[in-house]
Amino acid sequence: MTGEAGNNAPLAPTRRWEGIAGGPGSQETTSDHKPNSPRGKGWLMHLKHTAKAGIALLGTALALVAVPAASASASPKVTVSVVGKTKTLLPAKTIQTTSGSITRGGAPAGKCPSTSAQGALNVATHGNWKGSWSASYHEYYITGILGDNETGKKYYWGIYVNGKAASKGACDIKLKTGEKLLFKVTKA
Repeated sequence: MTGEAGNNAPLAPTRRWEGIAGGPGSQETTSDHKPNSPRGKGWLMHLKHTAKAGIALLGTALALVAVPAASASASPKVTVSVVGKTKTLLPAKTIQTTSGSITRGGAPAGKCPSTSAQGALNVATHGNWKGSWSASYHEYYITGILGDNETGKKYYWGIYVNGKAASKGACDIKLKTGEKLLFKVTKA
């Protein structure tokens, strides 16, 4: 081939081009794939259903979180034991606290919750404890448990939560399910 005018012969051998309809390896221009976001009249309905599903899922998640938290704070299940000066008066006993408040000895209603450490002691000993209510401290001063009486001059009733000495009085100790309480005669 010399490239002279008038010669109609092609420069390269003839072959079929890809993409020609019906040719080998041709690609179609339309797709069976539908778009993820609806168009036209249906978009609002799609949004409405998606929002309902999201709200239902959120509501379920909140309910699952709220139920254990509410049951734990409403009436915790704890273990109580009492150790006197010379012997164990109450071996470890798991109890469920109750709702309400302790009002014996002049304590006003609501000042000493039954879900506190004092409430747990009350349940575990079936009310077999002594103490005087201090209006200035809003707290009981425990003087006796299960027949073991301590005046506080040489010994007093110490309170331990999960093995650590409490820094609050029994009415102010807010309990959580699973905690371990120990009321123990302690040297002053």
